[in-house]
Amino acid sequence: MSGEITAEQFRRVFTGCDPRSGELLGRRHRKDGVLAFDLVFRPTKSVSVLYGIGDQVEAKAVLDAHHAGIRAALGYLETQVGLRRGRNGIQRVETKCGLLAVGFDHRSSRAGDPLPHTHLIVINRAQGPEGRWTALDGHDLLDVDTLKAANALYRSTYQTKLSRSLGIKWTGPDRLGNREIQGIPDQVIRLFSKARCAIEEELETGKPKGCPSQAR
Repeated sequence: MSGEITAEQFRRVFTGCDPRSGELLGRRHRKDGVLAFDLVFRPTKSVSVLYGIGDQVEAKAVLDAHHAGIRAALGYLETQVGLRRGRNGIQRVETKCGLLAVGFDHRSSRAGDPLPHTHLIVINRAQGPEGRWTALDGHDLLDVDTLKAANALYRSTYQTKLSRSLGIKWTGPDRLGNREIQGIPDQVIRLFSKARCAIEEELETGKPKGCPSQAR
């Protein structure tokens, strides 16, 4: 399947069943087993600001670039993540058709700031070479270097897309490899970063006071 799914189809696949028929895919999950993994992808704050205060064309371009980045990252993960089989999962095999994932888009932060981001729910089931459904090797999916590489691919993809669609130019990378849009002032980025401001001020003073730029 591809495209949008219903709530019932998601519930089925989340519990290891075929989203269309409800048929169990492989063995039933243990009661203490991992049903899925939640990977979150989000652009830098200046991109979120452009999404929030730009026009419809700019907002759509941001979402399109964001989704292209996620597809690129997921495609990379599909080449890195295997399956676990045998007693205590000691046998590792490759997947036949890649990963099974559902994305949930959110358009703002809990503080109400513009923040397009996606929770990519990777289901803990995939087909082996012979077609049998098996649990993923979680060590592969949660490997720090693998996740860093997937995130770097996500960033480079959405940056390239936005440069082509909107002619955006970028600042140099920070220590984590993140780039901001040239021309968006730091004070504007800070204004739309309520949660970060609160965390930084609490670390400094022990008492959250809100961003100075928001004081009235």
